[in-house]
Amino acid sequence: MKSEIRNDAADSYATLKTTHFYKHEFAGIRLVDTILRRLKEPVDMIRDVQFLTENHMLTKSWKDDLTGFKNEDRLFRGIRKLQYKCGRKRFYQLMDLIHADNMSHAPEHCLPNQVKNIIMISEHMEEDGRDMFDYQLPVDGNDVMEVRHIKPCAEVRECLSYLTKLAFNNPKITREECIAQIRGWKPSDKKED
Repeated sequence: MKSEIRNDAADSYATLKTTHFYKHEFAGIRLVDTILRRLKEPVDMIRDVQFLTENHMLTKSWKDDLTGFKNEDRLFRGIRKLQYKCGRKRFYQLMDLIHADNMSHAPEHCLPNQVKNIIMISEHMEEDGRDMFDYQLPVDGNDVMEVRHIKPCAEVRECLSYLTKLAFNNPKITREECIAQIRGWKPSDKKED
């Protein structure tokens, strides 16, 4: 299998004069499943490795010094989204993988300080209580149904998703603020990620 991958990479390089493999994370997910199932690894471990493989490219556009954002709020929102998506354990595993990937590139494309900077900001967020590790909204689906006078439906999930996006900007959003947002929310409301 390794020799097949090496040969494909060599052929691509010879043809394109590049070693880029765009969207390789998606091919990697399939390979992880195939290889780890063949090795009879536990399903939870396979899912963890697939998650890390799928998400290891998320910070590529953030630049080494994290200046790839229009403003600081977008950077903080991006880090909170990562914290929320990953949870604490996977976040640090993902940071290890991203750092290894960043360091594997040619010097002009290498991002040696990116992960250190992300972790530093993440730790400051934790100290300030503005992180989103293990985050739970101060409301749930029952609150949405009660305030909007609806039964269980897709609208409940959409409203909770909208509130979560608001929390990426302000994880200290209160129950009262959420209730006000639920009252004013319309299914077509979209909040930029």
